[in-house]
Amino acid sequence: MSDLIRDLIATDPARRHQWLLAHRPADHQPVYWWLSLIDSAVADVRYDHLGLPRNRPRADVFLAAAVIDWALDDGYPIQYAVRELVHLRTLAPAIALPAILHPDEVARRALDGFRFTRADAAARAARLRALPVTEDDFIQPGEAASETSRRFEELRGTDDYRDHHQLVAIEQMLGDLRPIVADITDAALAAEVAAWLDVLPDLDLTPDAVHTADQLLDELEARLDTGRPTGDLVERLRTPAAAYLQSRLVELLTRYTAAGDTTARDQIAQVLTACGPAALPALLHALDTGNDERQ
Repeated sequence: MSDLIRDLIATDPARRHQWLLAHRPADHQPVYWWLSLIDSAVADVRYDHLGLPRNRPRADVFLAAAVIDWALDDGYPIQYAVRELVHLRTLAPAIALPAILHPDEVARRALDGFRFTRADAAARAARLRALPVTEDDFIQPGEAASETSRRFEELRGTDDYRDHHQLVAIEQMLGDLRPIVADITDAALAAEVAAWLDVLPDLDLTPDAVHTADQLLDELEARLDTGRPTGDLVERLRTPAAAYLQSRLVELLTRYTAAGDTTARDQIAQVLTACGPAALPALLHALDTGNDERQ
């Protein structure tokens, strides 16, 4: 796409938008095509900001901002655009900014892209967190690719899937807005953004079952480290939610194996078996290490 940006730079500014649409390839998904163009244009602005030497013409901040504006007019997702707009805002001088880069405009476009009120967003996130984590949430051992695709397409058609992704987009945009919040001049707009940032913790989509499993693992680790009985903690952790903790479980398994604590190692290994085949390499490594130490 960098060649297309070069040609766009050489085109009469008044004709650039029309020229660009006329050269859009038919075999590209519009979102990915715009993404590549935006990446190339923003990279040019970043290189100039860093003072890197030029060996070819580069897009300036006005062209980069225009490409994002044209992309939004063509249906480009606002959650992708906000991050680039804020990034461009940090690279550009405060004077003579393109209108689309003004903090008020960026914030207004972001808020217009929210599909929920604050109360509805928090309530929907709470409902999604409360959904149980089951084996059906994961690809099953030996599952055919066609069955995985079928299940995914079925999931994509649900309200839960759509709402989850809309809430993720809101979280992403709120995080991206933080660097420019202090520069918003419209008092009502600034207050609305601040109110959304206040409810941001309530939009966490980590399943409640995973939070519970994380707390149980904290307790199991504390008991293993102090040599106290672990009771039924291992069995309570052997649930599908354990798969979300796999990286942490692997770290514990590695630590206890290195320390020669076979009791702790074996109990963590029992929890890891609930993670399914993905945990097998770590389990085999721990077993091999344990065997080496006993020889």
